[in-house]
Parts: sequence; structure tokens; C-alpha cells
Amino acid sequence: MSLGENGVAEADIKQRSSDTSSLLVRMGQEAWVVRTQTAQPESEKQVQNTARLRLDKPIGLRGLSPQKRVHPARARYAQMHGPRRHGLRAFYRFVTRVVVYIARTILPRHANRLLASLQGGLIIGMIFGCLAVFLFHQMAPLSTSAIVPQNTTEQPSTPIVASVPQKAMAVPGFRIYLVEYGVYNTAAQAQAEVASLKSHSLTSYIVSLNGFAVVSAACVQASDADTIAKQAQAVAPAAKVKTIQAKSRNIAILGKTTATTVDSVQHWLADSTSGLLALTAWLADHGRIADAQTALASAKEAYPGDSSVAETGLQNQLMGLHQSLQAADESFVKHDNTAAAQQTLNAFVQLLNIQGVNELVS
Repeated sequence: MSLGENGVAEADIKQRSSDTSSLLVRMGQEAWVVRTQTAQPESEKQVQNTARLRLDKPIGLRGLSPQKRVHPARARYAQMHGPRRHGLRAFYRFVTRVVVYIARTILPRHANRLLASLQGGLIIGMIFGCLAVFLFHQMAPLSTSAIVPQNTTEQPSTPIVASVPQKAMAVPGFRIYLVEYGVYNTAAQAQAEVASLKSHSLTSYIVSLNGFAVVSAACVQASDADTIAKQAQAVAPAAKVKTIQAKSRNIAILGKTTATTVDSVQHWLADSTSGLLALTAWLADHGRIADAQTALASAKEAYPGDSSVAETGLQNQLMGLHQSLQAADESFVKHDNTAAAQQTLNAFVQLLNIQGVNELVS
């Protein structure tokens, strides 16, 4: 390089150094270079203006320092307006005073601290106790209507004795035949029919079978009932043969009944059924009177007694059957066939309607 060239280069450097100056600005991870010169090109002016636009606020040490975290409760408290803020501050002061008063009452500072602490604890306990009683006294009583569902279907009632231990007892079956003249809703209507049939020399009786039924005497054989029906149809066209049948079955009795009582009652029921059938047969065809007398005597002798009958829980039904059987036997002894036939029909109906303890309650 020649001397002239070196002179030109140095002059150029001096001109640039004198005409140009730069300033490096750092903010976080960004940095800008600000240049100042006498005559700035248009492109450099644009860079400088852009750098100035990015500086939203003055740069200082406070802005560069990390921000402290503020608790959310303190921030909400700082944002409150004047009246609400003063009210909350007054509430805090009141709570603080109450806590300090309680603490000083329970733990006093003077000499006799044990006695004072006991007195203070009693006072505080009484205050809180009265407050609790007052608050709970203001509560409305619990309404049971809110607990019970309103739209519930009614369930069938459970028998009361369902939870009582039970035993089974056998009831014998039978079959008889009646001539039925009609069934009426009232006893007066049935009695009028009986009087009408009596005027035509037909003997009839009233029994409770699906109402007030007017029937003839019972028959053991179906042929006997057919004969009576044919004779009665000349006067009463509605006369017809009706079969009354009861199957042998087991019914429930009280569980406290002893086995001996169960056997004796079952034996008496069987003998009573046989006695009624024997008496019915005699009343229908006037056969051997000795058969009826023997069967009725056996039934009377087999009766276990009122106490044993009551032990089963069916005393009303069984005692009613016993009374009808006794009345039939007394009428038979007196040769009052009409009364004997009426009591025999009553006894058959009672034997037909014997129910267990569950059926009585339900």
C-alpha cells in the first residue's frame, strides 16, 4: 500500500469515527444498537424509530427487578371500596378483641392463676352453652311428611301373627247334597220364602251360604236330593240340587299348642264330622238310629275341652261348632227332627268355614 492510499484510509476512518457514534441498549433478552450521526441514512432512521416504539416505559432498576408475589386475599382486600373495607377491618378488630379477652380470662396474668382460670373457663363455657341452646332452640322440628314418599302405592297389610310360630292342624273333608230354593240378600226375604214353601207342605231351612240360602235338609246320597228336588219343582220350579263339598286340608294354629292338644282336636274334628254325616243319613231315610246315636256319642266324648280348644287360637270357631253339635244331639234325643236338621246344617257350615289364624287376621 502506498503512502497516498494510507492517507486516504486514515482520513476515511476519522470521518466515520467523527460522524458516527453507537449506544448498545439491553432489556431482558432483547438488545438494540442506537446510532447517532450528523447525516443518518433513511434506513437507520427507521431502525431507530422501531427501537423507540418497543420501549413502552422508561427503563429503571425497579422495572428490571423481579416482581414480588401478592397473596390473593391481600389483593382482594386492596381492591375493596372504602365502606366495605372499613367494615371488614372493624370485624377483624372485634374478633381479635374477643380472642384476646377469652385468652386473658382463661389464662390471667395475676398471681392466683389456677382459680382465675377455672372461673374464666366456667364463664366462657356458660356463654357458649347458652348460645348453642339458643341456636338449636330456634331450629324447626323435623317434619315426618318430608321423609315419607308421597307417591307410593299402598301395600297389603301383613297379618299380625305372621311372626308368631305356627303349627299345622288337619281338618277333615265331607260332601253333602242340598235342595236349594233360592238365595236372598236379606233374612226377611229368606223367611218369606220359607213361609211360602211351608204353605205347600215343604220344609226348608235358612243357612249362610253366599247370602241367606233357603234349602232343604241335607242328604248324604245324591239320589235322595234328586228325589226331593223333583217333588218340590211342582210347587217351586227354581228348586235344584246343590253340592257342598269341603276337601280335607291343613290350617295354621298357634305355635304354642302342644302336640297332645293338636292330636286331640284333630280326633274330635274327625269324630264330629262322622257324627254329623250319620245324623244326616238318619234324617234323610230314617235308617238305623243306633248308627247316629253311636257317632254322636263318640263326638261328644272326644271333645278336648275349652282350654285345649283355646290353646289353638281358634276357640271362637271350634266352640261354635261344638255348641251346634250339642244342640243337634239334644234335638235328636227329643225326636225334634226339624230342629236337629237345622242345627246339623249350621254345624256343616261352621265346619266348612274353619280358617287358620293367618286367614282370620288378614
